[in-house]
Amino acid sequence: MDYYGSQASGSLTNSFYNGMMYSSAYAGIVYAYNTTNGALVWTYGNGGAGNSTDSGFSVPGNYPTFVSGYGSGIVYTLTSEHTIETPIYKGALERALNATTGKEIWTLSGYTNEFSQGAFAIADGYNTWFNGYDNQIYVVGKGTSQTTVSAPSAAITQVTH
Repeated sequence: MDYYGSQASGSLTNSFYNGMMYSSAYAGIVYAYNTTNGALVWTYGNGGAGNSTDSGFSVPGNYPTFVSGYGSGIVYTLTSEHTIETPIYKGALERALNATTGKEIWTLSGYTNEFSQGAFAIADGYNTWFNGYDNQIYVVGKGTSQTTVSAPSAAITQVTH
């Protein structure tokens, strides 16, 4: 667990959802524990492609990664810091992880804000946050599962000379 990864209480690093405890903070790793038996179920951030929070040279080690919310079987994480650096981190990502397996669902470029500020909102299957990279508000959620496109039938006349 990354309980001491925060300069404040463990409430910043631990959250509970659907029989699991998710722990994350400055180590940049998300740990998922079964709350019934305490077993470590999965980790995110310490693997290869699709499971990495490695910052390269932007910050030493992994990007500080925090669980920002959860719902509909998804755990949402963000890169954050207690004091925003100038310039802000390059390459930070907002992420959606499968709450049961830890498998990465999507990532989007984004630096939300200081973790003491609430910049994430989740309701009705939509995840909303402010992105400090471009000063835009993002809303992400499941769309329709099928798209139907129709076009008018048109005859093409071929002219030969």
